[in-house]
Amino acid sequence: MPAAPFTLLLHPTWCNFLRFTLSILLLGGVAKSSNSQTTLVEGDIAFTYLQDGSKYSFVLLRDVDFGTQVVVKSGGSIITGWTAPVGGASAGDVITVSTSDVKEEGAVAFYGGASCAFTGLAQISPKGFSQTDDECSLSTGQDIDWSNQKTAVYTGARSGYTAAEYLTEFNDANNWTTYSGNSTNYDNTSSFTFDDGSGGGDGNESSLSPTTLEAGDIAFTAFNSDGGDDIAFVLLKDVNATTAIRISDNDWNGTGSTMGENNYLTWTAGQSIQAGTVIVINDAASAGSVN
Repeated sequence: MPAAPFTLLLHPTWCNFLRFTLSILLLGGVAKSSNSQTTLVEGDIAFTYLQDGSKYSFVLLRDVDFGTQVVVKSGGSIITGWTAPVGGASAGDVITVSTSDVKEEGAVAFYGGASCAFTGLAQISPKGFSQTDDECSLSTGQDIDWSNQKTAVYTGARSGYTAAEYLTEFNDANNWTTYSGNSTNYDNTSSFTFDDGSGGGDGNESSLSPTTLEAGDIAFTAFNSDGGDDIAFVLLKDVNATTAIRISDNDWNGTGSTMGENNYLTWTAGQSIQAGTVIVINDAASAGSVN
């Protein structure tokens, strides 16, 4: 269900603008601080590399915000994980973590904690899960193992698939190369690009879900109630294609807004758009739907 709307009162009397209220329904969002990390679920990442005693890599299958943490266990212990840097990270980015603590028994990635009681994201084991206690019961994410290997390298496609299709590829042993030794440092840092399913687009667009927006993820930068009712706002986080923002002209009664279904327009991102982009909507009163 759409989240409860929040209201912004624009009252620039110095320009003789009309008192006006803009209510934004953040479709699929929850009103809370915008400084929180992205909530990850099973299938949001997948391992692409593991070398015993050296390093591991995983690919992001969705955009993540600054501060998002991936916790990793290997050999029964928590090892060096990953935290998204300032500005976040994008779907398709490959994250490589060098640590001697990663073991051939495998690695399991979590969100929210370091056990199967929390959210398991992905798991991989060159040696075989039958020889480790780290395995979780994953049903929709990556879950792949081999027998008595030390290194596993994903050697399949890195373009032309949706995020869901990539998960299928990551769970197919035919798309991997394994080694019984770990003396060679294999390169596995190339990023992935996503297809929108129709052969169009330039990568990470329609294959991704609409971004869940929260209070503080946009801010109005201009408003003109004279003439064509022009509006501008800035995106304070990256958004995927099909992300929708609903803007309404509900009336202000002195203490709050009357949240009826008056005139409104819906802006929809036609492609992935970076934080900092200013969206300008001209003639908002008659626009209806824009992108």
